Amino acid sequence: TQADDAAFFNSESVAVVFEYKWRAFAKAVFVRQLSRYAAFVLLFTLAVLFGPDAHPRCDSALDTRTGVFQGSAFREVVGGDLEQLADGALYGVLAVWALLYLFSEAKQLREQGLHAYLGSLWN
Repeated sequence: TQADDAAFFNSESVAVVFEYKWRAFAKAVFVRQLSRYAAFVLLFTLAVLFGPDAHPRCDSALDTRTGVFQGSAFREVVGGDLEQLADGALYGVLAVWALLYLFSEAKQLREQGLHAYLGSLWN
């Protein structure tokens, strides 16, 4: 019954076991995954804020072939060649990282099945 389940999980011995398992196994994995996700969000935010098309200025030139402003906040700090290299590296890292997350989700979908995967609150 639910009362028995509640009593089981409220017992001090179960709390000690959970605390041990958290410290010994789960905490390191959780912190590592959270750190990776925070780094991904930080890099994505930097790409949006300082990417090649971020904050076009009034004096930026519009490239009529591509329809893209040729000016960015990052260009004011570094030169053109370095800017292109940095933008390419940043977007390359983000693309690979996003694909790793996508592959992880695809693996979960394959292992759980469509109904269970879509029914999970965490997905």
